[in-house]
Amino acid sequence: MQSMKRRIATIYNLGIKEFYSLARDVALMLLIILMFSGVIYSNSKAKPDSLNKAAIAVVDEDQSTLSARLIDALHEPYFLP
Repeated sequence: MQSMKRRIATIYNLGIKEFYSLARDVALMLLIILMFSGVIYSNSKAKPDSLNKAAIAVVDEDQSTLSARLIDALHEPYFLP
């Protein structure tokens, strides 16, 4: 049990040492921040907010008015029949 606590303490100390090393390396810190920001920006611009021409299929077994209204709500350009 004592060796397990010592291993955890060693891993914790190594992690703290790496964070101190990262804080002193300005170029690497800027690179991490810029890359993270770039990924967020590119994902926000590359993916549309809404569906566009998604293929769907509907199995209407009861043929009720509610299911007909739901099917009518699925119209182009968002969905393709």
